[in-house]
Amino acid sequence: MEKITLQQANEIINHLISELEKYGFAYVAQEVLESIEGETEQEIFNYSSPKSRLNYFFDETINILGKYSNDNYQSLIEKFGKHIDSKEKISSIKVELAGNEKSYVDLKDLPSYINLIEQLDNIKREINSLN
Repeated sequence: MEKITLQQANEIINHLISELEKYGFAYVAQEVLESIEGETEQEIFNYSSPKSRLNYFFDETINILGKYSNDNYQSLIEKFGKHIDSKEKISSIKVELAGNEKSYVDLKDLPSYINLIEQLDNIKREINSLN
């Protein structure tokens, strides 16, 4: 099988960034790009093979999406419950938003990105099967 070239890897990465921005995930693309700005990560990203570059980019994207997803909400509540000395069971976690008016967001209302994460992981596996 033909290996992916550096140009093809960069095209895939640029396409992924474009799609993330197009569908409202510009903040994810920005965080991924910021994560590779560090000296060690930058060196790995600039001098790695095309396959490693793609894997790094997909892994960072999946990791960041996972952080913003509510897929681990219930386990987070359970962890808090274990460390809080109270007879009342924790049923939700609300975060106060900064600003003049007090408003709260329940973390369970965060969207789930599990389907997107699975799709990205499948694409990554398919690309890896080419090399």
